[in-house]
Amino acid sequence: MRDFDSNRIYEILGEEFKNIYIVDCKTQQIHAFKETDVLPGFSAHMLYNDAMNQYIDHCVYEKNRDMLRIALSFNSLYTRLENAEHFNIHYQSKTDSEIHFMYTHFGCIKDHDKITQIVIGFANEDLDIRRNNLDMINNVITPSGLRRKILIVEDNDLNREMLKATLEDEYDVLEAVNGEDGLQILSQNYKDISIVLLDVVMPVCDGFEFLTRQKSDSLLASVPVIVVTGNNSQEDELKCLGLGAVDFITKPYNTRIVMSRIDSVIKLRESSMTLAAIEKDELTGLYTRQAFYHHARTLTNFMTDEIFNIVVLDVADFKLINGTYGTKKGNEVLIYLANAFKYYIKNGLLTRYEGDQLLALFHSKEKMMWIVSKTI
Repeated sequence: MRDFDSNRIYEILGEEFKNIYIVDCKTQQIHAFKETDVLPGFSAHMLYNDAMNQYIDHCVYEKNRDMLRIALSFNSLYTRLENAEHFNIHYQSKTDSEIHFMYTHFGCIKDHDKITQIVIGFANEDLDIRRNNLDMINNVITPSGLRRKILIVEDNDLNREMLKATLEDEYDVLEAVNGEDGLQILSQNYKDISIVLLDVVMPVCDGFEFLTRQKSDSLLASVPVIVVTGNNSQEDELKCLGLGAVDFITKPYNTRIVMSRIDSVIKLRESSMTLAAIEKDELTGLYTRQAFYHHARTLTNFMTDEIFNIVVLDVADFKLINGTYGTKKGNEVLIYLANAFKYYIKNGLLTRYEGDQLLALFHSKEKMMWIVSKTI
């Protein structure tokens, strides 16, 4: 058993993950750091690619497998972590005819700017919250009758028309003849575009430049990109993945593959948006009560030896603030208190428990009893 820097690993991942593994970049061997449930493939000292392929075969929903094999090969993973020190991969798992929404978090430990260890955490995307609210939130994200938009960035007229003919029965299709035009259309419509289909070889602004410029803008980077290419170069694929592409489709196009890949990526993106919408209180950015319950249960189940403390911040006579100064001023007070709460309790779970009541759960080596009351 190797020695690992526990504090550094938990700093990268947090402590809510059931299963945590470390990959030694020199040997590409996997070591179990925390193993609550034994995952298929992830046995001690297996090579990373073998372990991940077994996990994908046994645990990942079929539609997501090809995308994950490309994105999570060791070389692809290493390249991506050189550009971003941590990221999440969202996917679906199917067991007993039931679809589960999962995510895996990847981070890295470096020595003199060289990645020496890759840290992997597996988690469930809050099933309790999703089951109760998924349909409701998805209706907000994609209202009934509103078709999703797809942007095709392709300089070849024939290829662009073929893709458009394949997609236009189910999607509204926007078109760009090069990366420059594509970036302009994306900038104007990023809130409405579900996915970008991007050619690599184009005049004016090629696919690599498009991905580089998109990545530099956090709003544009939120829209997933599938690269469409006739070049089967693994080097180009790795470069695109490193720049943020989520999948590849090769030319000539297979209609079933095109539709399946697009459907899979869009659903993964919307499931991630769903979780964010459900988990966080819109005003304060703290956890909602339901999300807090779920994460608190997970935290206390896996840290049974820790002493936990609860802090309650309650605003006395909050209705007087709204009545005297208006709801806008009342909201400003709540935002201020939430930010103060986050400042003083950096390593805990924070929630807007009720309208004017904030609550925190955190663990400490010392037993404490606090009752915090804020009167304004």
